[in-house]
Amino acid sequence: GSVVKPMGTSAYYKYVQNRDLALCVLNRILELDGVESRGLTGNFNFGLGTPTEYPTFLVEGLFVSSMPDEELLLDEDFRQKMAKKIVQGLQDYISDVREDD
Repeated sequence: GSVVKPMGTSAYYKYVQNRDLALCVLNRILELDGVESRGLTGNFNFGLGTPTEYPTFLVEGLFVSSMPDEELLLDEDFRQKMAKKIVQGLQDYISDVREDD
């Protein structure tokens, strides 16, 4: 991609049972101004995706190889907002799981 275009954020999961978790976090991050979606990718092979009793996912926040993304990442207030969106996504997922019980 071009260094002058936003590259956005994406979420990855290896096992289908972790899809909803990754999606909850991705959806919350996309609420931030200036953040574009690079999508949700399943069956992604990454080290943290090994079988475990806990759900796992990977989120790529933004890209420092993109000037607009880097500008956002350099802003401490924005980083705090992104962290809060990740927490909100986790809370959304936990709430959804509890409702299913």
